[in-house]
Amino acid sequence: MPTKKEWVVDEKGYHAKTVWETGRTSTYNPLEEEEAPQPAETDEVQLLEGTWHEGEDGFQFNKKCKVRVKAKFLKKTSRKKVTIDTYVEFDGELEDLGQQVEAFLNDDGIAETEVMLFYGDKYSNALQQNPDAKCRYNFKAKHCAAKKELESEKLEMPASHKANLIITLQINPDDEDSQDDTIRLFSAGNEQKYDTTLTVKEDKIPDDDCLTLEFSDLNKNLSYTLEINPGNKENIYYMFENKTLEEITNG
Repeated sequence: MPTKKEWVVDEKGYHAKTVWETGRTSTYNPLEEEEAPQPAETDEVQLLEGTWHEGEDGFQFNKKCKVRVKAKFLKKTSRKKVTIDTYVEFDGELEDLGQQVEAFLNDDGIAETEVMLFYGDKYSNALQQNPDAKCRYNFKAKHCAAKKELESEKLEMPASHKANLIITLQINPDDEDSQDDTIRLFSAGNEQKYDTTLTVKEDKIPDDDCLTLEFSDLNKNLSYTLEINPGNKENIYYMFENKTLEEITNG
């Protein structure tokens, strides 16, 4: 009579049993037992870092933003999938937002995808009593071949849309020829929501033969151009044009 093998767990452990079509099970015989499938090794990948990155709308509630996982390949593997769960923390309690997503590691060990910044029940209720209440988001990433789960950095919300930008230029602020130089940072678009001009007198680090300037209160959602005007000596030139703050700082 035809039979089949089934893997079962009983008082004898995890083993194969012969099952007849009638449902009758054969007597257990360890000599006939097949080798049980072994779990995959869990040391092919090491998860290193989890970071938050702005989406098209920056960091906004009920809008998508980006999450990024950085990993190290400990050996060659075809398993690239990372599973990500997001959480919101308020008043010391962590709430699972119930939006598990997947991302895939590229050859450089980077996986990126989008998640929604949902309020969460407790934080949403708290906002009705205190509109200025803040919460924090984090995510946890898992990989089937990584021994440890990764917990990301924290993202505080509502996020500030303002930032400062420090720029170092190969201009000696002590040179006589540099005294009438102006450095202008302005945002892209006809509205030019940001437009600030600084001079060598506002150098932040003296006596280093470089010009270090700090531009304050930049909107993270805008793109910027840096214009350098050497006065009457040369034509105006641009260090960068229409770059986001992330593009500028990552060089």
